[in-house]
Amino acid sequence: MNKNLLLSAMAKAGITSSELSARIGVNQSTLYRKIKGFSDFNRNELQIIKSVLSLTVDEFEKIFFEQ
Repeated sequence: MNKNLLLSAMAKAGITSSELSARIGVNQSTLYRKIKGFSDFNRNELQIIKSVLSLTVDEFEKIFFEQ
């Protein structure tokens, strides 16, 4: 996962970490661990993030799947 691209997409969409954590149903510390790579996002969380941040397929793949 590319945390810098995710944080950039959040800023572009005007979504704070507290808003995003509420949308995906986790607390802020859990979101922090997921962004830092200590744990993984599940499929449902990824779909919500894609929708909330209005990510294109290309943007989504660059953030979550390209190394």
